[in-house]
Amino acid sequence: MSEFLDKAFMTHSAVKSRLRKAIKGEENIEPTTIRRDDVCEVGKWIYGEGGSKFSSVPVFVEFKKVHSEFHKCAYDIMMMYNSGKIAEANRDLDHGAFEKKSNEIGDCIMRMKRDPQFK
Repeated sequence: MSEFLDKAFMTHSAVKSRLRKAIKGEENIEPTTIRRDDVCEVGKWIYGEGGSKFSSVPVFVEFKKVHSEFHKCAYDIMMMYNSGKIAEANRDLDHGAFEKKSNEIGDCIMRMKRDPQFK
Protein backbone atom coordinates (compact mmCIF):
# COMPACT_ATOMS: atom_id res chain seq x y z
CA MET A 1 0.00 0.00 0.00
CA SER A 2 2.83 2.39 0.86
CA GLU A 3 4.34 1.86 -2.59
CA PHE A 4 0.99 2.67 -4.22
CA LEU A 5 0.63 5.83 -2.12
CA ASP A 6 4.17 6.91 -3.08
CA LYS A 7 3.26 6.41 -6.74
CA ALA A 8 0.00 8.32 -6.25
CA PHE A 9 1.95 11.22 -4.77
CA MET A 10 4.40 11.28 -7.68
CA THR A 11 1.66 10.93 -10.29
CA HIS A 12 -0.32 13.87 -8.95
CA SER A 13 2.81 15.95 -8.50
CA ALA A 14 3.52 15.40 -12.20
CA VAL A 15 0.13 16.88 -13.17
CA LYS A 16 1.44 20.36 -12.43
CA SER A 17 4.32 19.82 -14.84
CA ARG A 18 1.95 18.52 -17.51
CA LEU A 19 -0.35 21.52 -17.05
CA ARG A 20 2.61 23.88 -17.31
CA LYS A 21 3.63 22.21 -20.58
CA ALA A 22 0.07 22.49 -21.86
CA ILE A 23 -0.03 26.21 -21.04
CA LYS A 24 3.21 26.61 -23.01
CA GLY A 25 1.63 24.73 -25.92
CA GLU A 26 4.00 21.79 -25.51
CA GLU A 27 1.40 19.20 -24.53
CA ASN A 28 -2.22 18.67 -25.43
CA ILE A 29 -4.53 18.01 -22.48
CA GLU A 30 -8.22 17.55 -23.14
CA PRO A 31 -10.11 19.48 -20.41
CA THR A 32 -13.02 17.04 -20.24
CA THR A 33 -10.62 14.14 -19.74
CA ILE A 34 -8.57 15.78 -17.00
CA ARG A 35 -11.83 16.78 -15.27
CA ARG A 36 -12.74 13.14 -14.70
CA ASP A 37 -11.46 11.91 -11.35
CA ASP A 38 -12.20 8.27 -12.09
CA VAL A 39 -9.94 7.60 -15.07
CA CYS A 40 -6.45 8.23 -13.67
CA GLU A 41 -4.79 5.35 -11.86
CA VAL A 42 -5.52 6.88 -8.44
CA GLY A 43 -9.15 7.53 -9.38
CA LYS A 44 -9.59 3.93 -10.50
CA TRP A 45 -8.25 2.84 -7.10
CA ILE A 46 -10.52 5.29 -5.24
CA TYR A 47 -13.62 4.07 -7.07
CA GLY A 48 -12.50 0.44 -7.02
CA GLU A 49 -10.36 -1.40 -4.53
CA GLY A 50 -9.67 1.62 -2.31
CA GLY A 51 -13.34 2.47 -2.01
CA SER A 52 -14.20 -1.13 -1.25
CA LYS A 53 -11.65 -1.34 1.55
CA PHE A 54 -11.52 2.15 3.02
CA SER A 55 -14.83 3.92 2.33
CA SER A 56 -15.49 4.37 6.06
CA VAL A 57 -12.01 5.68 6.91
CA PRO A 58 -12.17 9.47 7.40
CA VAL A 59 -8.85 10.27 5.68
CA PHE A 60 -9.92 8.20 2.65
CA VAL A 61 -13.24 10.03 2.47
CA GLU A 62 -11.34 13.33 2.58
CA PHE A 63 -8.85 12.10 -0.02
CA LYS A 64 -11.66 11.12 -2.40
CA LYS A 65 -13.20 14.59 -2.08
CA VAL A 66 -9.89 16.45 -2.47
CA HIS A 67 -8.92 14.25 -5.43
CA SER A 68 -12.15 15.17 -7.21
CA GLU A 69 -11.61 18.87 -6.45
CA PHE A 70 -8.00 18.58 -7.71
CA HIS A 71 -9.25 17.32 -11.07
CA LYS A 72 -11.81 20.14 -11.21
CA CYS A 73 -9.00 22.67 -10.61
CA ALA A 74 -6.90 21.10 -13.38
CA TYR A 75 -9.92 21.37 -15.67
CA ASP A 76 -10.37 25.03 -14.72
CA ILE A 77 -6.74 25.74 -15.62
CA MET A 78 -7.18 24.14 -19.03
CA MET A 79 -10.38 26.13 -19.60
CA MET A 80 -8.52 29.36 -18.71
CA TYR A 81 -5.78 28.40 -21.15
CA ASN A 82 -8.29 27.55 -23.89
CA SER A 83 -9.95 30.95 -23.32
CA GLY A 84 -6.63 32.73 -23.79
CA LYS A 85 -6.25 33.55 -20.10
CA ILE A 86 -2.65 32.39 -19.91
CA ALA A 87 -1.56 34.64 -17.03
CA GLU A 88 -4.56 33.58 -14.95
CA ALA A 89 -3.89 29.91 -15.69
CA ASN A 90 -0.24 30.26 -14.61
CA ARG A 91 -1.22 32.18 -11.49
CA ASP A 92 -3.77 29.55 -10.46
CA LEU A 93 -1.27 26.79 -11.18
CA ASP A 94 1.29 28.33 -8.83
CA HIS A 95 -0.74 30.21 -6.23
CA GLY A 96 -4.43 29.46 -6.61
CA ALA A 97 -6.95 26.71 -6.08
CA PHE A 98 -4.91 24.13 -8.00
CA GLU A 99 -1.85 24.67 -5.81
CA LYS A 100 -4.02 24.45 -2.68
CA LYS A 101 -5.63 21.18 -3.80
CA SER A 102 -2.27 19.79 -4.82
CA ASN A 103 -0.97 20.43 -1.30
CA GLU A 104 -4.11 18.87 0.20
CA ILE A 105 -3.62 15.74 -1.95
CA GLY A 106 -0.06 15.45 -0.62
CA ASP A 107 -1.25 15.94 2.95
CA CYS A 108 -3.92 13.24 2.62
CA ILE A 109 -1.44 10.79 1.11
CA MET A 110 1.05 11.40 3.92
CA ARG A 111 -1.68 10.85 6.53
CA MET A 112 -2.76 7.62 4.82
CA LYS A 113 0.86 6.42 4.81
CA ARG A 114 1.00 6.94 8.60
CA ASP A 115 -2.41 5.37 9.24
CA PRO A 116 -2.13 1.68 10.24
CA GLN A 117 -5.35 0.92 8.34
CA PHE A 118 -3.45 1.53 5.07
CA LYS A 119 -0.60 -0.88 5.80
